[in-house]
Amino acid sequence: MPSHSTLSKPMPLSLVFLHGFMGSANDWDDITKLLENEIFCLAIDLPGHGRHLRAPAKRYSLEGAAEWLLDLLAQKGIHSFLPVGYSMGGRLAFHLLINFPHRISGAIVISASPGLLTPEQQAQRRKWDQNMSQKLLHQPFERFLSEWYKQPLFGTLEMDVSDSFWEKRRKNDPKELAKVMRGMGTGQQNSFWTALENIEKPVLYLAGANDTKYCSIAYQLYEYKSITVKIIPDCGHSVHIQKPQRVTENIKSFLHTIGGLD
Repeated sequence: MPSHSTLSKPMPLSLVFLHGFMGSANDWDDITKLLENEIFCLAIDLPGHGRHLRAPAKRYSLEGAAEWLLDLLAQKGIHSFLPVGYSMGGRLAFHLLINFPHRISGAIVISASPGLLTPEQQAQRRKWDQNMSQKLLHQPFERFLSEWYKQPLFGTLEMDVSDSFWEKRRKNDPKELAKVMRGMGTGQQNSFWTALENIEKPVLYLAGANDTKYCSIAYQLYEYKSITVKIIPDCGHSVHIQKPQRVTENIKSFLHTIGGLD
């Protein structure tokens, strides 16, 4: 399930990369290749994705995925790490930040929501998540895939990515994705906004300039003392796919600031 980098010497900090919905550990390859000679990088297939299929039911939730991830890392001797999460993976990073601060050194969050503010918003989003899960089960997956990436937040992603991007996405199992949508969707997530006011661990938040929704979230996060916000120009929601070099530069700068790189 995990994908490892190769190191010539041990490093004091581990970066653990968490992908988004319909992604896999391989989504981070361009970035981990730029970082792996300086810091230990581990990219993870989250439940329902990549090679991590037909997992125990409790893993298909932020709570269950977090517990599984922490156990997996402990088995590998990684007891303190810094999650780098995109979208769904970013929401998991927020969950770790709030609920397991003793296990992480900070967090890097890309295009992810700290949660919806009201029970009404959460209920409405759960209905949307349920509708998406039904589409995954009952309509052709190619159609779902096309409709998903036509959402405005993705901007020009369809034109910017190669054929290999679509080939990887087509390998997903719609039944697995439906379980992910029902259990790990934004509607199932607690709101972390208030808790973020009190965090002490450093956080880097990245969003694409053409992603209006998550730029709005980024601007709200400017007010939080522990969170550094950077907007990446000329890209939408999938910042790490569209601008891996810029994302890597921001990661390195952040790690230097918090003492994670020499």
